Amino acid sequence: MNEKMKFGIIGIIFLTLLILSGCTQYSQISEIKNYCEVDSDCVCGKLGDNCIFANKEFTLEKGCEDFCKGPEKNIIMACVNDVCIQEFECIFDSDCDDGFCKKNKCIY
Repeated sequence: MNEKMKFGIIGIIFLTLLILSGCTQYSQISEIKNYCEVDSDCVCGKLGDNCIFANKEFTLEKGCEDFCKGPEKNIIMACVNDVCIQEFECIFDSDCDDGFCKKNKCIY
């Protein structure tokens, strides 16, 4: 095997490892971005030009009211199975502590 071929093979192996390690890091970031233990771990806001919801450890700018709260202001952040999600504030009257549910919003 000549010298050029050795360097070519080493280069291909190096690039493959570099690409795979980048994919692993992105995957780990995606997994922790929405990780939560309680509802208060979850936040919603703007990151760059995108509206997102994520773990409170991510610094998000204000904005995206319709995305975060919904046009009817009846969307909340919740931690479900260790993942931050958006859901309606209520579906049934029993979802509201001392009020009733109207258009998926608790009325007190």
